[in-house]
Amino acid sequence: MRRALLAMLLIALPAWGGPRRVTRPPNAGLGIGEGDQILPFSLMIHNDGDSTLVIEEVAVTCGCTVAILPDSTVEPGEAVPIKGSFNTRKMEGETHNAVFLFSNDPARKKGVLTIDGFIVREVSFYPPQVFFSNARVNEGMTKTVTIRSGTDVPLRMDSVPTRPALFRIEVKSLERTGDYELDLHLLPQEKGGVMRDTITVETNVEGFEEIRIPILGQIRR
Repeated sequence: MRRALLAMLLIALPAWGGPRRVTRPPNAGLGIGEGDQILPFSLMIHNDGDSTLVIEEVAVTCGCTVAILPDSTVEPGEAVPIKGSFNTRKMEGETHNAVFLFSNDPARKKGVLTIDGFIVREVSFYPPQVFFSNARVNEGMTKTVTIRSGTDVPLRMDSVPTRPALFRIEVKSLERTGDYELDLHLLPQEKGGVMRDTITVETNVEGFEEIRIPILGQIRR
């Protein structure tokens, strides 16, 4: 009886063969790039299965990304490159884009490859606006702003404002020369309401002597 049940279970189990799509590395990192440039990226699509992998479609999320696959079929144990480029255009700060792969891999019909980078201009900061959307009365909260320079002259922050009734601002130097993080510690507030403010940071970069960082939020009871 047990042997019969075991045989029935083995018959019902799915086959493990077929194509298996694996991307190495799993995602493309652009690093730090400048605005109005075309940045290249490259990944390898491997077939770790035991039958032919067919890439049926390659799609991108916007016109700023181009992805080219020279061969849509990948035999077992082999790999093909997927090469592309990312146009930074007028972008600034962190960027996240994706390339979608559709294949005959039964376990991975759709795959997502992310393309991440940080685009700098003379001076960039991210996020472009700071939101304290979930702040509550008598509770503190911290948000971080990253400031980077794309010039040959290291960024120097000549002045950082203080808001003793609202914020405690902490400045941190990063490993990359001229990069900073501003930790905005929202102090506990006794009253609720809408919060609108602007922090102005003075720098040594010509044309960017002042960086204005909008602060928005709502303190709830």
